[in-house]
Amino acid sequence: MLGGDRTTALDEPFSIVINEDIAKKFFGDQNPIGQSLKWGPIFIKLQVL
Repeated sequence: MLGGDRTTALDEPFSIVINEDIAKKFFGDQNPIGQSLKWGPIFIKLQVL
């Protein structure tokens, strides 16, 4: 785990955990924790990396 809180990672609805490769693909060198990804009509919040 690179960041976030594993004990609360999936407590919020529409939250996800992704690996480092996916984080770099979507967010580059930015900190992805707390950022959102859009999946169809739904925005999903990243909690743990």
